[in-house]
Amino acid sequence: MYIPIGITTFIIIIISLWVLISNIFQRGWGFWKNNDAPVYIEMEDVFFDEVNNGEKSYRLMDIFDQFDLMFLKSLFQSEQIPYRVDFQYGSKLYPGLCMAFNILERDYNDALQVITIFDRRKNRNIRVYRLPSVTPAAPLQDDVTKSLDTQ
Repeated sequence: MYIPIGITTFIIIIISLWVLISNIFQRGWGFWKNNDAPVYIEMEDVFFDEVNNGEKSYRLMDIFDQFDLMFLKSLFQSEQIPYRVDFQYGSKLYPGLCMAFNILERDYNDALQVITIFDRRKNRNIRVYRLPSVTPAAPLQDDVTKSLDTQ
């Protein structure tokens, strides 16, 4: 069966194939992908890399609620503080089992400030462990406290 195609259709097909093939040869098969997309760094992976390189880890707090854990993980991810959570999935099987939240010792003051803001805003009870070798975190600045209270 013969299907007649016009000369313009034939020219359009040839040009389309030529553009496609030239892009494949210039950029490879993934030329349509966006190579400038931001890279997402998982802070748990950074935690393991740092501990393997000799950093000391510290059990910062115990969390009893999955929703608090989810929110705190998001806060620590946005603040670029490496962390690790123990018993994250065991608490779903055994309600009341606390989840241990571990950080690197060098990030203690920053982490304590994030937890203080979270605990004050949500009025939740989180068991926070003090690091004996590090002085307690400085109290929050007044401008940070005022901006949180006005929201």
